[in-house]
Amino acid sequence: MKLLALHLIFSRNLPYVHINFSGLMLPLGLKGEFTDFERNVVIACETLHLTTQDVFAQPFDLHLGIPDEMLCLCLEPEFRKSLSTHEDFRKRFLKNAASRLQELKKTSAEIQEKEEKKKQRQLKRKQAREAAKAEKEVAKAKSKKESAPAKKSCARKSTEKKTKTADKAVEKNTSSKKK
Repeated sequence: MKLLALHLIFSRNLPYVHINFSGLMLPLGLKGEFTDFERNVVIACETLHLTTQDVFAQPFDLHLGIPDEMLCLCLEPEFRKSLSTHEDFRKRFLKNAASRLQELKKTSAEIQEKEEKKKQRQLKRKQAREAAKAEKEVAKAKSKKESAPAKKSCARKSTEKKTKTADKAVEKNTSSKKK
């Protein structure tokens, strides 16, 4: 009965539940006299602010006994009104969930922004490294070009020296033969 009452309280769009009390003892595994069961159903309905109606939506008094037919079990109108004056827990839950979602969106945006900045820094560093590497390669190419003529000029100078020394040696030899 408590479950039925809670179901009616929390499901605002469902005003009633159809139930057959006379066939309820057996599936629940209750043992005892049916009169005791009827009395307990009446007490439970009064305690939980539940009213019963027949299938024609006419109020049904459980004190007269439980019929062998379906009854509509619903909350008392006054009790339903008192529940509706209080703030709905679902609205409160939705507000809390919405505020939590906004917080998560904000932190997510901050994290994404940080990651984007980090990627941009890494990209700039990579571009700077590549530019430095390209400059080194250009400098190496220039130094190779400059050193290649220098090597050629060194080779020319050494061959010139050799030829000069060879010429001097030939002159010495020819001058020594003339003497």
